[in-house]
Amino acid sequence: MNTLRPKPDETDDDLIRQNANFLKSSKRKQENTDKKAYEECLKKQKPLDSGNDCINDPQMILENTIAPKMMLSDVVEKHFSPQQSLPPKKTSRGFPKVFQRDKMVSSCGDSKKTSIFAQMKKKEADQVPVDDKIDLGAQQAIKNIFGPSEAEKIHIESMKKLSELSEEQILEEKNRLMATLKPETLSFFARRKAKVATVPEEPSRSSQKSMKIEETKELLADDEDLPIPVNEAHKWLHMDVVETEKLKWMKKLPQPKPLAPGDTYPARFDFQGNLLPPNADVHVAKALHHHGDEPERAGYTLEELLLFSRSSVIQQRTIGISTIANILRLAKEGRFDLCFEEQIVPQLVGAGVFAVLRFSLDDSVSMVVQAAADALKNLLASEPDELCLSLLLGTTFGTEQPILFCLPVPDDEKEKGEAPVEERELKDHELLQLDVVKGAIRTDIISRIRYLLEITKPDPKTTLSLVEILIRISRHSRNSALEVGRCIGLMQIIISRFIPIEWESVSKKPAEMDSVYGVPLARAVRLVRVIAAQSKEMASDFVRKYKIMPTIMKYLSAEPGETGIPDGAAILIESFYLWKTLLAYGFSLKDFSSFSPVYAQLLSFHLTTTSLRTEGSFYQEHAAALIRLLQQALEVDRRLHHELPKDMVINMGPVIVRSTASWMQQASENLPLNFSDCKLLGAAISLSQTLFQVLLQWDGVDVVSWMSLLQNFMKSSIVPCVSSKAFQNATASMLEYSTLLSVESSSGKKRDHKGLPSVGSINCGQKVTSILQPKSALFLIQPLISFIKFAADKFPSLKTNILSSLLANNDIKNYVSKIAEDGCPGFDNWFSRTEMHLVVDLLLLAAKSDVLEPYYQTQCHIASLKLVSCIRKNDRKLLLDLFQTWVFQDIFSSHEDVAIGSLKNLSLRDVNQPQPAVLAAINELTIIRDTFIAVFNLKFEEAKDKLNTISLPAECDTLVPRDWPFFPLIKVVSFSQEEVKPGGPEPAVDFQEVVRSLQWILLLETAEHQILHTMLSPTARFCRLACVFLAENCLFLESEIHKYLKEIVSTLLANMESDGKDFDFNEKIPGLKDFWDLYVQLVQQYSSESYGDGLFAHFVFIPLQQRFGSAFKNLIWGERVEVVRFLSLPISELLLPLEKFLEPSEKDISLLTLYLKNLIAGLVKPMWSPILYKVAVHHIMEYIANGEDREFAEKLKIGLPAA
Repeated sequence: MNTLRPKPDETDDDLIRQNANFLKSSKRKQENTDKKAYEECLKKQKPLDSGNDCINDPQMILENTIAPKMMLSDVVEKHFSPQQSLPPKKTSRGFPKVFQRDKMVSSCGDSKKTSIFAQMKKKEADQVPVDDKIDLGAQQAIKNIFGPSEAEKIHIESMKKLSELSEEQILEEKNRLMATLKPETLSFFARRKAKVATVPEEPSRSSQKSMKIEETKELLADDEDLPIPVNEAHKWLHMDVVETEKLKWMKKLPQPKPLAPGDTYPARFDFQGNLLPPNADVHVAKALHHHGDEPERAGYTLEELLLFSRSSVIQQRTIGISTIANILRLAKEGRFDLCFEEQIVPQLVGAGVFAVLRFSLDDSVSMVVQAAADALKNLLASEPDELCLSLLLGTTFGTEQPILFCLPVPDDEKEKGEAPVEERELKDHELLQLDVVKGAIRTDIISRIRYLLEITKPDPKTTLSLVEILIRISRHSRNSALEVGRCIGLMQIIISRFIPIEWESVSKKPAEMDSVYGVPLARAVRLVRVIAAQSKEMASDFVRKYKIMPTIMKYLSAEPGETGIPDGAAILIESFYLWKTLLAYGFSLKDFSSFSPVYAQLLSFHLTTTSLRTEGSFYQEHAAALIRLLQQALEVDRRLHHELPKDMVINMGPVIVRSTASWMQQASENLPLNFSDCKLLGAAISLSQTLFQVLLQWDGVDVVSWMSLLQNFMKSSIVPCVSSKAFQNATASMLEYSTLLSVESSSGKKRDHKGLPSVGSINCGQKVTSILQPKSALFLIQPLISFIKFAADKFPSLKTNILSSLLANNDIKNYVSKIAEDGCPGFDNWFSRTEMHLVVDLLLLAAKSDVLEPYYQTQCHIASLKLVSCIRKNDRKLLLDLFQTWVFQDIFSSHEDVAIGSLKNLSLRDVNQPQPAVLAAINELTIIRDTFIAVFNLKFEEAKDKLNTISLPAECDTLVPRDWPFFPLIKVVSFSQEEVKPGGPEPAVDFQEVVRSLQWILLLETAEHQILHTMLSPTARFCRLACVFLAENCLFLESEIHKYLKEIVSTLLANMESDGKDFDFNEKIPGLKDFWDLYVQLVQQYSSESYGDGLFAHFVFIPLQQRFGSAFKNLIWGERVEVVRFLSLPISELLLPLEKFLEPSEKDISLLTLYLKNLIAGLVKPMWSPILYKVAVHHIMEYIANGEDREFAEKLKIGLPAA
């Protein structure tokens, strides 16, 4: 019952009535409680044994009742000894001393459960001086009055017995007793004895003081090496109660234990996050030694730091979180790549570090929040990735941003029978292990950041860290970017506080300011740019709702030195690329028109002033950003609106071309070009190309004069540049700085947690990805090759000269040949997309040449085949160009010896005559090409105004699968297994797609089977071909399909035998859980719809070879024995040597039993199962002759005649 407080209008009678009700309800509650307690007591009683139930039998009660011993013994009167009270202490005062509380005793700390009075009494008992204790004379007086105690009686009796024993007997008994005791017990008694102090009967004060000193010396007998005396320890801070064990912590540390080579040891870190060696000599003043495990070693383990980060002491908690932040930063930089069996970041995420940091972000202490924000930034984001992505700005695809979401687990990697789990069904810690950013969003981290930025207004370092966290969340996916962009009030705070249109001049860097509120921040502009790149809707909001364009144009109108902020250069660069991002959607094009006078002035400044000889990189970066902005405006104007002022573009066009020619002249002088120089010159060449493409399509433009300008530019700049020594030096470094060909290009992703991917900009060993190295010229070569490809067809007279110069370049040939040899191991690296365009442009230029060497032609063809499965979805045009030039070229007709094939090992084939199927496929290459173009929908063009994002998945999402020649075959099976919706159309199977696919596979198996082997293993190719037999309507019985399929199988077997390869049905096959399931499907399909087809029978027979074990044979001869009757393939038509089914001899007794059983039952006869009959009889006869189990061999011998 809840008792209400009295109200002002209630009387005394009301209070008395309420009190009576309260007492009455309390009594009922107590009665109910007593009743429940009694019932619980009854439940806990053990049940009585029904066989010994004596409750109702009085005699049994008497017989089974045993009186306690204490009730049957003699009655003795209890002895009450008088209480021994001490005589009162003498005092010179007339009244007792007033009790005063000790101010040193507090109710805080570890004494919360002990009263202050009890603590004071304990302290007095522990610290009573010797001269304040009662003297021995008083003790003797008490003994005389009350007599000896029981312990003293026992002592007197023991002494009496000892006096009767001789010295030898005493020593013998002592040794026997000591032998039975443990060493720890003996040392305990020795210490007890050492503490006993002897005092004369009438001690003087001087003797009492000496006794106290001697007693102290004995206490420290075992601790002579303590740093301070015990009697001095209480003078130290927080050592009111001296603890000897803690004093031992201050002794000299032992030397670290030596480690043998190859031994592992716990990793320990200093406060800066550096990994300390096991024998590091670190001074104790650095506070890296502690009293945990291995006190002799300096540093803290990850477990100890996580414990620190949960401490209730603010300083400890801050130190722990700050150290974790430093460790994460160094781990993302690749400092620990080769140090641990498991990488640092996955370890910490698995240990739940995010939850610790997220709780700390909610703390009210500013330094804890600062440390937590820094640690969360280092956990979620990657500073090296952000720097490398910023370096990419100003290149051809620099504005496109990576989407760093977690890839779903493929179906073939899931455990069998595992059902997909909905995200909402996952608990927080489970979601954090699968996707850290999604888990972070679920914890309302975005709302917390908004609160911190709006209400608490943290220090600059914390503010910058929070903005970095928002950037990484926005990079995760479009939905995550919308979560950030549409968090109530967040973007308004970001734009109004950190991208202000008005600001005061400051001289300090952002991290050194007292507050960054009201100061433009480059990171805030980058956040807006990343969100806009993810979502067209948010880009529209920034332009229309938040009115960001006036601010951006104001930033760009000011010179870097006049912005009044130290971060002004970065602000300008980020503002250019934010505007370029908005222009990509078609927004703010009118703003560009109004900004054109300022733009023209800035462009004129760079075109006339900035050169490749300018020291530093800012002017080159600023000019490249300015040029890329105009290029984006031209492309959008051509694609959408046509709103650019033509006069401005036409007037600036010749100036742009002349300045580009001037910069190319400077580059041709063999100057050492840095990364920014290459970026500027590449941007100028790209702008020139876009300018010519746009102006030549505009109405009212003098086409003749512009074509003349283009021709002069080619003659005076492009052709000399390609022939220059500088270009030779640039192409010579292509292999060195290639990311596409680097096997280490994906090594940086190995340090990532599976739920927290990155772009892997830092490779293993702390090396920046190759293409971003300072001396890399690939961002110059790609725009130059693209311009040549654009202009070559317009001037045939120049095409021959420039192509001959390019094709005579051995470095370019070696580059293409390297791709033909090794493929593209770095195709999935985010930074390799520019290089992919470069390779395709080089191949397209080679295709335009009329005098290409046969060897280089073959290399180009092989390189194009290896590039097909490496092209991203948004580069559909590249794949279309490759299909129309190199992939399906008529290279086979010029190499008829290749078309015949290496088929000498097949007795059924006449290798002196070309196979009709191969020749027919060669003649239909154009039809095959068009079929694959239609299958992959390469001619599809999205609507020009349907661009919803300019962000792409960081993980390469390729346009076609790795096994793309087999795609139509897999498509047929998927249609066959697809459930038809009621009333819906049945999926149509395109017969011609299957035929063209088989024709193309046959040509590849015949001429380029090594390329097929890089796509799929022989076993995987065998499984893909088997899909034809699983299609509906007996598709394999179609004559054309049957013909090409048989040729493919024959060629595949011949190639495997010539290469020394074999099937491996235990390997992991892409797209299949295991081969066994597919084989069971094939056997079932054969028994139901094969019609005894010999080609189909081969797919059943091939796994039955002796080297593949007994599982497949047991299936045929046991579980699916009905199929034996239909396996009627003649021995003469078998594409494999029969010996592969006969050797080695079978030793499996159970399988031999099945052979004999089916022979006796008459299921296997030579007339309808010649191969299986031959196999069964052979193995039975071999076992009868040479089998190890002679008893079983005799049984086979007896049973064989009956068969």
